[in-house]
Amino acid sequence: MHGWPRPANAYGAARRVLIDRADDADDGARTWVSPPEQTDESVMDHTGRSWNEWCDIIDAWPEADQGHAAVAARLLDEFDVTGWWGQGITVGWERITGRRLVNQMSDGTFTAAVSRTIGIDAARLRRMLYDDADRWKLFWTDWLDALNDDAANHAEDDVRRREGTGSADVGRLRT
Repeated sequence: MHGWPRPANAYGAARRVLIDRADDADDGARTWVSPPEQTDESVMDHTGRSWNEWCDIIDAWPEADQGHAAVAARLLDEFDVTGWWGQGITVGWERITGRRLVNQMSDGTFTAAVSRTIGIDAARLRRMLYDDADRWKLFWTDWLDALNDDAANHAEDDVRRREGTGSADVGRLRT
């Protein structure tokens, strides 16, 4: 691995640069290392405070250096916010101040998710999920592509033209 930094080192180095840049701001204004998921308008509408106000409050607490759980717990204890907003404010503050990157969990690991829509009826899907011999097919791309193509090819042929509009109605899928 000569010449290339490991991804974890690259993330850490990038994070340090962003935090140093935020710390070096001379104008007294807060520099956001990373934007929070919720907009400033949304957090203001739901909590009565802006992101910068929340950051100033949390930064003044000793819990700010004690981790995610301590900050979230204090938010819930002292402010009239729901559990969802308590977590959201904590994660937003962590992202703004550089304590957490996008998709990073509170333990420092990263997550990613992928989803896919498949053309299969609910009863068949349920049977496949509970059948050890068939479950693997739900994760095999070639089989899923064939299943989706088959569903599209079995669409009912009763496409009816509406007079004068040029639009069409397509019947339900037979799966």
